[in-house]
Amino acid sequence: MQVLSAVTRVTTTLRELIADRGVPVAEITSHEDDEGRTVVLGGTRIVAVVASGPGHAPKVGIGMVRETARLHPGRDMILVSDGGATPYIAGHQQEISETTGGRRVETFRTAELQFNLTKHSLVPRHWRMDAEEVAECLRRHGVADTVHLPRIVPSDPVVRYYGWPCGTVVGVDRCDMNDTGLAVRSTGVRFVG
Repeated sequence: MQVLSAVTRVTTTLRELIADRGVPVAEITSHEDDEGRTVVLGGTRIVAVVASGPGHAPKVGIGMVRETARLHPGRDMILVSDGGATPYIAGHQQEISETTGGRRVETFRTAELQFNLTKHSLVPRHWRMDAEEVAECLRRHGVADTVHLPRIVPSDPVVRYYGWPCGTVVGVDRCDMNDTGLAVRSTGVRFVG
C-alpha cells in the first residue's frame, strides 16, 4: 500500500473542493512554484496555495496573501498552511478584502484538508437550495423570511468546504434510526448565519 504525503492528500482534497464549487474538472490544474509550494488553479476563478512542511511559514500571513494576489489577480484564494492563519489575517478581513481587490480569501490548516469530509459516511449530504426550494421550505415551515430558519454557523466544516456565504439556505439529507430500529430519511434546512 502506498502512503501519500500530507501535501498530496491536501492537493487531492483541494481539487475535489474546487470541482464541488462549480469549476469543471478539465480546468483544474496543479503545479509546484519556485518556492516549493503546491499551487492548484481552478480555471480563472480560484487559486489554492499549499505551503506546508519545512521551509515554509507555519501560518498564512499578509505577505502570502499579497504575493498570491499579485501573482494571480482576479482569483479567489484558498491558502493552506500547517498552522492556519495569523491573528492579523483572522482579525482584519475588511482590510484583506481591500488588499486583494475584493477577492475572497479563505485559510485552512493542512490537517483540515487531509481528506474530503463530504465523502465521510457520517456526514450527511448538504446542498445549496435554489430559489424554488427555499420558497417551498418557507411555505412548509410557515415562516416569512429565511432568517427564521434553524442556523448553521459559517465556521461549520461543510460550510467552509463549499465556501457558502452568510445568507445561504442549505438542505441536509439525514438518515436516522427510529424507535423500531428502521432507517428513516429526512431533509433538514439550515440558514448560514
